[in-house]
Amino acid sequence: IGLAETGSGKTAAFVLPMLSYIMNHCPELTPEIAEEGPFALIMAPTRELVQQIEGETKKFSRHLGYKVFSIVGGVNIEEQGYALRLGAHIIIASPGRLNDCLENGYMVLNQCNYIVLDEADRMIDLGFAPQIQSVLDAMPSSNMRPEDEEDDDEPAKKQDADETAGDRPLYRQTFLFSATMPPAVEKLAKKYCRQPAIIQIGETGRVVDRIEQVVKVVSEGAKPRELETVMQDLE
Repeated sequence: IGLAETGSGKTAAFVLPMLSYIMNHCPELTPEIAEEGPFALIMAPTRELVQQIEGETKKFSRHLGYKVFSIVGGVNIEEQGYALRLGAHIIIASPGRLNDCLENGYMVLNQCNYIVLDEADRMIDLGFAPQIQSVLDAMPSSNMRPEDEEDDDEPAKKQDADETAGDRPLYRQTFLFSATMPPAVEKLAKKYCRQPAIIQIGETGRVVDRIEQVVKVVSEGAKPRELETVMQDLE
């Protein structure tokens, strides 16, 4: 569970470990394996954030040759379904459209064992709690860490030995990144995380000091001129 100010670098904090996970523990994405769905999944509340995360993830994964694909509303779902059938290592999606793809059989999450909920509090505020739970329940649950397992080095060592021997898969990895921790997010964490590590950076619920947010209310037609003015002021 990561609690951090807006603009503190959460994207790199979950994308880099995700790429390491795929590189070390996932097979080659052949057509047969691609049918079982992505290896990792990132959910974010808005189309804009999904596309932003997609851009950053592609930068990090470019030299690894991993396929990264985003699923958002406003795009033909059949076209997205065709792209999903071709396979992807990482899917980045908004909860509503992702849930639609699952319900309509355009994709499955049979081998997705790495899930990130980015801006979990905002997704809850936007009313996506049912869709989030539906997606989480569609993932494999047989390899979730036992709730009563002791939090020490021995289980980790045993898991490493078992994985080397091919006796069982990795534990399912669940990451929640949020600026705040309201009760609804705590409920999600309690259900799907097992003895989670909690990392807090800065003062939650605010933007980092080095980022200035300015809101200007203008008409639709005035946006290009206003943007041009702002860009000139930055030169």
